[in-house]
Amino acid sequence: LELWQELCKFFLGETSFVLHESSWNATAEDASQVSLYRRLFKAAWACESFCYDNVMRKALLTSLEPSQPADMSSSRQQDQSVDSDLLCMSGHTSETRGSLVLQIGGMRNAMPQGAPLHVVVVDLASKRVFRPSLKAGSCNPEHRMRHSTCVVEAPFLPAGALSTEAVLVLGGHGTPGAGHGSASPRANVRTLLLLQITREDGSEICWHEFSTTGMAPEHIYNHACASFAKGTRVCVFGGDIPREDPEYSRIEHRMSSPFIYVLDVATQVWQVVETGGCIPSWRSFHAAVSHTSLIDGNEYFVIFGGTADHCEPLAG
Repeated sequence: LELWQELCKFFLGETSFVLHESSWNATAEDASQVSLYRRLFKAAWACESFCYDNVMRKALLTSLEPSQPADMSSSRQQDQSVDSDLLCMSGHTSETRGSLVLQIGGMRNAMPQGAPLHVVVVDLASKRVFRPSLKAGSCNPEHRMRHSTCVVEAPFLPAGALSTEAVLVLGGHGTPGAGHGSASPRANVRTLLLLQITREDGSEICWHEFSTTGMAPEHIYNHACASFAKGTRVCVFGGDIPREDPEYSRIEHRMSSPFIYVLDVATQVWQVVETGGCIPSWRSFHAAVSHTSLIDGNEYFVIFGGTADHCEPLAG
C-alpha cells in the first residue's frame, strides 16, 4: 500500500495527491486499498480523462460561510463580501506546499490605495479557505498583479519556518484604480521577496526581503519564472521592462532576444545567460512551467502562448 501511495505522490505532487486521494476515496468501493492507488497511478500516467471536483469546491466555499448567522439576509451579504474579498482576483499567482494552495496577489475591484500584498490559503486537507496572519516582524509588501512566483530552497532564511522552502515573488505592477501611481511597477527583482509559511496549518506567514547582485532589471512584469536544480536556481523569461531601465535594451527587439535571466538563490546573484537553438521571441502574458523528464532526467523550462508586443501596466 505505501509503495503505491508514494508512487502516486511522487508522480502527482503532494498537493494534487491530496486532492485526488480525497475525491477517489469518497466514491470508490476499494477506498484506501492498494487497488485504488494502483488505478490512480495508471490514470495519472495515461492523463486521458479530467473532471472538476465539485464536491471539494462546495466544501471549500462552505468554509467561508458564517457558522451561526444571526440574520440570514445580512449573513448572506457578509458571505458574498468574504467570497469577493478572498477569491475574486485576476492577475494573481498560486503555489502549493503540502496540502496548501497559496493564492498570491492579484487585482480586485475597489482595491484601496496602499493595500498590502494579498495572500489566501486553500487547505485541501481541512477543506478551508482563509487569509493567514502576518508573523511579528514580517515585511508588509505592496499589492501587485502580473508578477511571477515559484518555490525555492532558501536555507538562509531565519529559523522558525516548517522547512527551508519559501515562495519567491518577482516583480509585477500595482493594481489600477487605487489612486495616483497605483499601477506602477514593483521593484522586487534586484531585491528578492520571499514568503515563508511559519505554522503547519498555513495560518501564519512571514515576508522577507534580500538584496541581490548581478545583472537584472529593476522592474519586470507580465513575465514567467520557474525554479530548477531542486529549487536552488530560478529561470526568468519574457515580460515587460520599463523603457528607462538599462535592461530594456536587451528586449527592445523582441524577435531577437536570445537570453534568459537566471538567479542563484543561495548566493543571491543574477546572471544573463545566452540561449541557442530555436530561439523563441521575447513575449508577455505567457505561461511557463519547469518539467523534469522521467525519460532522460533533464529539466526543461516549457513556455506557452503570449504576445510579442511590449505592454504597459494596466491603467484601469
